[in-house]
Amino acid sequence: MAKISEEKLKKYRHINENLSNMKEQPEAIRKFIKRMADEKISWISTQNVSWMGFYKTPFSHDFANADIAISGCGIDYGTLSETGNMRHAPAYLRFRSRYPIPLHHEWAMAPLEMARIIDMGDIDVWTMNYSEAIDHLESWLMKAVDAGNLLLNFGGEHSTAHAFEPACARISEKYFDGEPMGGVLFDGHPDALTMKDVAGFTTEEREHANFLTRAFAQGIIDPEKFLMFGIKEMGSSALSGRMTAQEMGITIVSPLQVFEKGPQYYADMVAERVGDAPCIIECDLDGLDPVESGGGLSTMDGFGLRWQDYRIISRAFKGKNLIGANIVEYAPAHDPNSTTAANIVNLGFEYLCMLVDTKVRLNSGEWKPTTWPNNMSTSGGYVGENVDWDEKD
Repeated sequence: MAKISEEKLKKYRHINENLSNMKEQPEAIRKFIKRMADEKISWISTQNVSWMGFYKTPFSHDFANADIAISGCGIDYGTLSETGNMRHAPAYLRFRSRYPIPLHHEWAMAPLEMARIIDMGDIDVWTMNYSEAIDHLESWLMKAVDAGNLLLNFGGEHSTAHAFEPACARISEKYFDGEPMGGVLFDGHPDALTMKDVAGFTTEEREHANFLTRAFAQGIIDPEKFLMFGIKEMGSSALSGRMTAQEMGITIVSPLQVFEKGPQYYADMVAERVGDAPCIIECDLDGLDPVESGGGLSTMDGFGLRWQDYRIISRAFKGKNLIGANIVEYAPAHDPNSTTAANIVNLGFEYLCMLVDTKVRLNSGEWKPTTWPNNMSTSGGYVGENVDWDEKD
């Protein structure tokens, strides 16, 4: 039997004894690991992290000293199907978001080292008035964006967009001279009902399927720079605004079309279409295939997109001016094994990284690390504290 040569063994021993995977990381990741060791923050442990927010960020309302605000809002009044406890969806997702390590090796990013990210908590919807709930959410999002924050919101159902999109338009006013936004909608339905449609079954002016037409009519989103993915070929999509979306010039892409041409084809299309415009992602989980989704959906229509389709198409915004992302329609009661939640928070982390990428550019390339005013860590040790860091680190 052939043996490994002494020369190769010498190489392997040298690597084992001398290489540090922490010190050899890209700059942002290396600096983050060292800073967490110095500040004694448990960023890997999943124990005693309830004092941390989404992705282990600090809870805070200090918007003036933040770059990106993460929020949760469990509005669930407008859901047509069983809600699946969407009222508490942000709390479930926040818990699950503390599991992933907050590093993106492929993109060489440590977002908590590059931008000041805070979790503003869940916006309370304690009211029986639909409009009051939306107005209350909008008032809090406006506090964040008026201070210069970009937004990542977790619903709740899709009526949160009535607050999210005007808040993102305020971001565009602040940083992009009010340029109409581009972006994408992932959804099983176009959500483009008209005023006459809505008047036919509710007394509310805003509900969970007319936020886009309102945004188009207000001039805050440009339909020619907006694309829809996952719109089902059958069922309720025709009744929820397909004709309106087509008349306004929106590109509508079905799951079958994505299957035939592949998600990268459409990612390239998105990147070309949105150009340098400020952009948003409206990520409704209704567009997923109910089998491959893990089951934690509020509305289950067959033959949908895969998680990888959502992910690859969303990556079109890497390096673009993404200013906000809104993830909605998670039903924790339908997700007993938390598999849907796991994919949501990992997709949301990529959205967070892309928002950080935008914010760093808006900050003229300056990194502004996230800090924790209240450190309640009780770990017996901290990753990186025994590494022989160089002075440059």
